[in-house]
Amino acid sequence: PLDGVGEQKLRLQLIDYLMDRYSESRRTILFIDEAQNLSFDQLEELRLLTNLEGRTEKAVQIVLFGQDRFRESMTHERME
Repeated sequence: PLDGVGEQKLRLQLIDYLMDRYSESRRTILFIDEAQNLSFDQLEELRLLTNLEGRTEKAVQIVLFGQDRFRESMTHERME
């Protein structure tokens, strides 16, 4: 929780923010460094964000940077 706000409410606020930016024709790109430190659950949360889309394109693009072991995480059977 952040400032007494639960995780679900924060998630919804983020989605609202991203969709508002998209409706204003503003592109949102999220850059994440050290991606090899993300858990499978965190990667799934990011994947769900990529489902946000408008009529013609995605509302958010995510670029992950990581060390070679990140490639191993991405090819794990859990990531199918």
